[in-house]
Amino acid sequence: MNYKNRSNQQNSTENYGLRPKSFSGRCIMMDDNQDEKGMWSMNKKAIAIFVLALVIIGAGTFFTMKAVGANTLNSLYSEAKEAYEAKDYKKSIPLYEQVLRKDAGHTAAITELAQSHAALEQTEQAIKTLQQGIYQNPEESSLYLFLTDLFLEIEDVENSYETLEKGKSYAGSEGINDAFQQLTDKIYLHMERSRVQKEFDQELSLVWENEEGDRVPLQADYDIEDEAVGTLSKLEDSPAVLFTGEQLGETSVKVEWKAIEENVTMEVVDQLLSEVELTPGDLEPLAIGETLNLEVTGKDASGEDMSFEPEWSTKEGNVAVQFTDDQKVTLEATEAGKDVLTLSFEDFTQEWEIIVEGDGESYVQTNVEGEGRIQISPDKEEYEEGEDIQLEAIGEEGWEFVRWEGDLQGSENPVQHTMDGHLNVTAVFESGTHDLRLSISGEGEVYRDSLATSFAHNETISLRARPESGWTFEGWEGDVTSSQEDIELKMDEEKSLRAIFVKDEEDEEPTEEETEEESSSEAATYRLSVQKSGQGSVQKSKSSSRFDEGTLVNLSATPADGYTFAGWKGDVSGSSRNITLRMNSNYSVRAVFEKKASPEPEPEPEPTPEPDPEPEPDPEPEPKPEPEPETYSITVGKTGEGSLQVSNKTVQAGQTITVTAVPAEGWIFARWAGDASGTSPSTSVTMNRNKSVTAIFKKASEE
Repeated sequence: MNYKNRSNQQNSTENYGLRPKSFSGRCIMMDDNQDEKGMWSMNKKAIAIFVLALVIIGAGTFFTMKAVGANTLNSLYSEAKEAYEAKDYKKSIPLYEQVLRKDAGHTAAITELAQSHAALEQTEQAIKTLQQGIYQNPEESSLYLFLTDLFLEIEDVENSYETLEKGKSYAGSEGINDAFQQLTDKIYLHMERSRVQKEFDQELSLVWENEEGDRVPLQADYDIEDEAVGTLSKLEDSPAVLFTGEQLGETSVKVEWKAIEENVTMEVVDQLLSEVELTPGDLEPLAIGETLNLEVTGKDASGEDMSFEPEWSTKEGNVAVQFTDDQKVTLEATEAGKDVLTLSFEDFTQEWEIIVEGDGESYVQTNVEGEGRIQISPDKEEYEEGEDIQLEAIGEEGWEFVRWEGDLQGSENPVQHTMDGHLNVTAVFESGTHDLRLSISGEGEVYRDSLATSFAHNETISLRARPESGWTFEGWEGDVTSSQEDIELKMDEEKSLRAIFVKDEEDEEPTEEETEEESSSEAATYRLSVQKSGQGSVQKSKSSSRFDEGTLVNLSATPADGYTFAGWKGDVSGSSRNITLRMNSNYSVRAVFEKKASPEPEPEPEPTPEPDPEPEPDPEPEPKPEPEPETYSITVGKTGEGSLQVSNKTVQAGQTITVTAVPAEGWIFARWAGDASGTSPSTSVTMNRNKSVTAIFKKASEE
């Protein structure tokens, strides 16, 4: 066996050294050098063939795996898309996430994953998905637009603005430029009026307005040109500011936010028409051809009488203006239907609805007191006599329907009614909460137990005023007057307070010469501190707490229900509710309110005394008690679909009530009628008598 192996090896070796090749049947013997060259040539060919085979196999494997991977990604996306289109978002979300783990820049998967999160109200996850998608695909404009829409849904205008700015830089599409323009076009400086009566306030706020007409205030920077004409103060729970008119004149207010700058000229006037009263107050339906004489009187912001020359007009032409003479107008009914009489003076307008009776048509006028709305079925402009309708009072959240007033009485809801003429009805809603409005003058903060702005009746809250460095807290103004930094407030009604902070004086001691110069060139200023004990309020004619020497300041004390004003204490004494101080020194004044005593029983008659030879003179009669302050109530109503928010229903004479109109879906607020006017959804009414305000809503399609 071993021999054979060795023999084979030997033969193999011999064959390797000398190997025959056959060509055309001939046998040629090759020498050793030729044999080595031939073998090397054959080996090179074999190696090349082997390498080529490996390359072909590797390439085939690569493309096969690539195709398998692509098929796996496509099948995953198809499965996710199928679940998404079936609205099975809980299933589509993990499938889209698997797609993005394989391809982080898959635009369709990014978009549909964000839409899946949004459909499940997972807004934060949707936003995060789009932000990651923009990182992967910074030139994909659709991702910026989708992310902007999500931010606007949650009223995050700042991030919407910044997202579009980034999209303009990286994607730069026409769609992004259009969206940016649309966003900035809806940002503006909002105010009720640009004219303010001296020593009164006007709220200014830079806002973005959405498609429904809701305004979102923005945290902007405000600057005033002339602080002698007016001053700006911060509101505690709002980005808005208050402009206070200090002296007659005009001044510019500039507001800046991002790259947006707005300017408005504010005018401070001596008297500003704030409300008008029409006589007769109730406008009864007119017959065709009938004339009606009306007279209007005006009040300024403080409730004082004001003379003015209004312009009169009607909208529909059913009523014609025949004659005007200053504050008087004569109307003539010319055609059946509803019309609107409009009074205009400077920047003030007010409207009244007038009905001209036709043959058999009847109209329904609805009013709301509180927050709610009246739904009429069927909902029509005119009704025939004998037609049956249903009225349902629907309260807003936290408000309950209490009763019907006007041509309907009782608390049945819904209520059925057969039209037998024009119907004027009011739905009364009640709420057990009160609003708190806080503002700041100077540099400081107000801390409270809760960030809420509405509180339950009689709820007690704590307020703490803390000045910034270099400033001192001077006191509270408004419904509470106090110099204490920490106070407790009982929410038994709507309340408004302002925290006053004053800048600290420099510590440097002036030289004798500087002192003489200052005393000769600058008037001295004095501080007025007003406090109270008991239940009541103190109003100042000027809002500051520090005044120039010689300034006259009026103080008026108003007791709360169940209390009487006992008198002034401190640096002033007396029992008159209204006093005037001349500021020639620092004053500290306290208004004392005492609870009304229960009536005592009549004393038994004393025996008749014997006559004296010289009787004592009769004692001076006791002074008559001052009358209690009058109170007035407001009645609110509406035409169309919407609700009303009222800051208070009954207040003392001279106080204001704020009414806000909130349109229902598909409706817009058009204007105020009755004892309020204008087109702003929020209006303030000064109560110097019982008043009635009506909000006019129109369907959005009517615009």
